[in-house]
Amino acid sequence: MGTDYVYATLTEDYRLTLTIVGTLDLGLIHGLKTHVGKFVDRGLSLVEIDMSSTDCVTSAGISGLAHIWERCSSAGVKVSFVNVPQGIERLFVVTGVHEIFLGAGSPTKRPASC
Repeated sequence: MGTDYVYATLTEDYRLTLTIVGTLDLGLIHGLKTHVGKFVDRGLSLVEIDMSSTDCVTSAGISGLAHIWERCSSAGVKVSFVNVPQGIERLFVVTGVHEIFLGAGSPTKRPASC
């Protein structure tokens, strides 16, 4: 612990990128929910969840991501998962949340230059 954190970037066109570093667990999901909660009702156009630096996702992390997806969807905000490591994508499939997140766009990989 101690090296797990969420890095948030908000662009001028109100796109929020949340980069998850380390393990997405109960402690870290609170930070994600806080960042999303600050902006979701203020014209946010997109929440992009970048998992390129995510090592592990616990059951609390999956639940939290589902909560964020539901909160954003109900507010008309698109959610996109990017740079999802293969092991975490497999976890999404096994737990059944991959299908839920498909409504927000399937986990994708961006080119390293982005």
